[in-house]
Amino acid sequence: MDFEPVSYPILDADDAVRRAEELLDSDSPASVVESLRDLQERFPREARLYHVSAVLLETLERYGEAEADYRKALLLGPGSDAEDVMLDLAELYLAQERCRECEELLMEVISAAQASPRALALLADVRADLGEMIEAESLLRQALAAEPSASWIARRLAEVLAAGGKHEEMLEVMEQVVAFEPELGVNHGYLGDALKALGRLDEAAAAFRRALELDPEYAWAGRELCDLLASRGEAEAAQAILLKLLDQDPLDPYNLGYLGDFLRKAGRLSESMESFRTALWLMPEYSWAAWQLAGLLCEMNEPEQARQVLYQSLQAEPDDPWTLTCLGCVERSAGRDGVAEDCFERALRIDGRLDVAFQSLLDLYLGTGRHLEARALLRRFSANKAPEN
Repeated sequence: MDFEPVSYPILDADDAVRRAEELLDSDSPASVVESLRDLQERFPREARLYHVSAVLLETLERYGEAEADYRKALLLGPGSDAEDVMLDLAELYLAQERCRECEELLMEVISAAQASPRALALLADVRADLGEMIEAESLLRQALAAEPSASWIARRLAEVLAAGGKHEEMLEVMEQVVAFEPELGVNHGYLGDALKALGRLDEAAAAFRRALELDPEYAWAGRELCDLLASRGEAEAAQAILLKLLDQDPLDPYNLGYLGDFLRKAGRLSESMESFRTALWLMPEYSWAAWQLAGLLCEMNEPEQARQVLYQSLQAEPDDPWTLTCLGCVERSAGRDGVAEDCFERALRIDGRLDVAFQSLLDLYLGTGRHLEARALLRRFSANKAPEN
């Protein structure tokens, strides 16, 4: 074990909790679990020790054990710390897509503390996952009103606004956040994203550069700046940023994906495919890299290889509607219309508003003379695209 020995006697539960929280900072969290269990044996009714172990077990992706310890903490200590435990457990449920159980916990917290910003923000995440973006936005605005200094809530609101195409409102939110908390690089990154969406590219580039000045390891801002510069024909500047990102972390799959895209646009297709393949080897669920690689393989008249890439991607992310749509297009180009139709239909069941899946299925129906089904699809898609009330 690589953590420091105890420099003080553990005489009571407060000492034990203090030691447990120190153990969380260890570089070898797996080796800490046994020490936490020893503390729990000494103080079996101390809820805070189970809360600490639950947080640790969750970071180790031992979710069943983490849930059990969260529940023990709630049973042993239904007092002042219970809200934090319930919210941590709700986050665990949300990460596992257990939306109903997550919502039940959150509603319990909100009923006891109506202005709990974290509970409102987590409930907004549940609503967003269910596609209820207007309700998600309302909840996040309530959470931000309850805690105006919580920039993480403001950034989550910005994401929801961006998803709804409300980039002017996103910009307004992020300008306020940057004015309040100008030293945080991520805030400038979000500001740059809003400016970029509004076509204010010089300002967006300045925001991304500022984000990188404040946080040189903020790779997302670097990739966004690289993409922006490349789109404006500033290939050398974009390449310099990308090479710096790769120097900082040569095994970051997202950096490798951007390198693949950069090489593709430069016409260096073999190198581009190799970069995408490496990114996928490091991160099989990186769907965007799979689409790009599959597209390149199709361009090089290798549809079967493209098909294999997309099927492998679906093994890692079986419900990705874009991958399903890409696969459907490949299958259709090979004359397998039935398989293609299944792919497009499945994509639309997952995301009923996905334009490219709708258009691909509509083209298939029209191309095979199935006009009644095409009209039915148009009606169904129009209903799905109707704005929320």
